[in-house]
Amino acid sequence: MSEIEAIKKGKKDYMPMTLEGCVVRFADVIAYLGRDLLDAREVGLIKDDSDIPEQCKEKIGVENSEMINNLIINLIENSYGQNYISYSKEMSEALEKYLTFNYEQIYVGQYKHEERLGDEERIGNMYEKLFETFLGDLEDKNKKSTIYKQLFNLKWIGEDYLNKSTHPAEKVRDFIAGMTDKYFLTTFKDISIPKKITQKFK
Repeated sequence: MSEIEAIKKGKKDYMPMTLEGCVVRFADVIAYLGRDLLDAREVGLIKDDSDIPEQCKEKIGVENSEMINNLIINLIENSYGQNYISYSKEMSEALEKYLTFNYEQIYVGQYKHEERLGDEERIGNMYEKLFETFLGDLEDKNKKSTIYKQLFNLKWIGEDYLNKSTHPAEKVRDFIAGMTDKYFLTTFKDISIPKKITQKFK
């Protein structure tokens, strides 16, 4: 099967190949790289920056604004006047290492079942993240949210509970309280990890 046929049949993700499409992909990475690191710090998945590879810290940085600035400047300097879009070799290597670090340390290593259940502070941070996310989804009426797809589709829950008498915070509390350990971890991972990152490593 050719690559085009695979794309048409939905067996292969389409990757934009025009310069405009490539710019969008670069922008996506620039946008979520530092944001993911910031989110990981906020929920206690990364406690300090000592584990970040030195090459990443030196070339890209550790703060979101600094990372965005360095990546954009390098991209412009190496792409201006060319018929392609590219980082420098050193920046590309540092970025690849950063993406690998994020995946292994934030998205894989920190999700070990035994580690999380033994760390009350981390569990508390994760609970807070889920609570704030789902409460915001209810207040914003985000029908794509997991809490709408799960809680609001349970046939044994009365309409009065869902739509009238119960405060949104109580619904969120009850929803999280009813999760198994495995579902709790999976839901937190789905909320915290951009699908772009996990797709990169499939």
